[in-house]
Amino acid sequence: MHRIACCVALCLLAGCGDDRSPAGPAAARPAWIDQPPQSVGLIHGVGVVNGVNQRDAAIAKAREDLASQIAVSIQAERAQDDRLSESLVQGGARSGRLDSEVRNQVRTKVDQQELPGVSTVQVWTGSLETAALVVLDRTAWSLALRQRLADLDLQLLALAEQRPPAGKLAAAIAFFRKASPIGEDRAETARRLRVAAPAGSIAAPPLDLGEVRAALAKEAAAVSIALTAGGEATALVGPAGERLAQAGLAVVDAGTAPRLVMTLTATTAVRAVNGDHRVDGHLDATLTTKDGRKLAGFALDDRASGTVLDEARRRLCDRQAEHLASHVMANLYDWLTAMGD
Repeated sequence: MHRIACCVALCLLAGCGDDRSPAGPAAARPAWIDQPPQSVGLIHGVGVVNGVNQRDAAIAKAREDLASQIAVSIQAERAQDDRLSESLVQGGARSGRLDSEVRNQVRTKVDQQELPGVSTVQVWTGSLETAALVVLDRTAWSLALRQRLADLDLQLLALAEQRPPAGKLAAAIAFFRKASPIGEDRAETARRLRVAAPAGSIAAPPLDLGEVRAALAKEAAAVSIALTAGGEATALVGPAGERLAQAGLAVVDAGTAPRLVMTLTATTAVRAVNGDHRVDGHLDATLTTKDGRKLAGFALDDRASGTVLDEARRRLCDRQAEHLASHVMANLYDWLTAMGD
């Protein structure tokens, strides 16, 4: 009995049955913590946390490291695609507003998706820290992405058959809003596939979202708009019209029978603040169709200051014009939808 008790004590001292690490806490700090393995077809992630017996936390951090490595490559793909889209679409700033929120939502959703084929290679526990090494199999990842791509292409193919004819602006806007989440999901999946399988080829989508966006921007640009104002708002017509035209809108004179008319009214209040002139401006705008039907109304407040009153007023005018143009660009497609075809 004495000999059996001694054996048990020795096993406990040696760490027999310790599940903190396959190698045990006394094992030397592994080299992969500072130099992750480099293998063809595999991506490794390393996570290190303070404390012993922190297996789950170390694995979670290693997966975060793996995802961040992938995110860097995907971000480069996104930037390249976004620059290409902006260069191809006339009035890109305007058309980009329509689906920017959808694009961000899709990217966030896809970013949060679980990566397939991730496995834990090793967990090591030292005296003060726990580390984990995980690995992603590129082949398993690319197979999952290609299946996702095929599913999205089937949805886009069905949508392509529902595309409205040219000249139906309200229908074109509704179609783009329906296609945009699917098209962005497809584009984001393709970006990931290019990272997962750099040497592989990816077929063109059955419905090109960039081409749909460009066609929509062209149709929207053909909708003429005139600015009218009286009193203090008169000075806004020129600067606001210039900014709207720069964004791609067809800004015309009110006497040319435009499809849309925006009427501006404004009030200002001047105060002396610390030796400067502060001008507070309130702007009301109403958007109507050529037959007088009201589409929208909104109000904007801005402020500017300067040592010279005329300079403060000029700054306010520029600020109001910029604010007005930005608001119009953000809401234009909603208003055009309300206008109908």
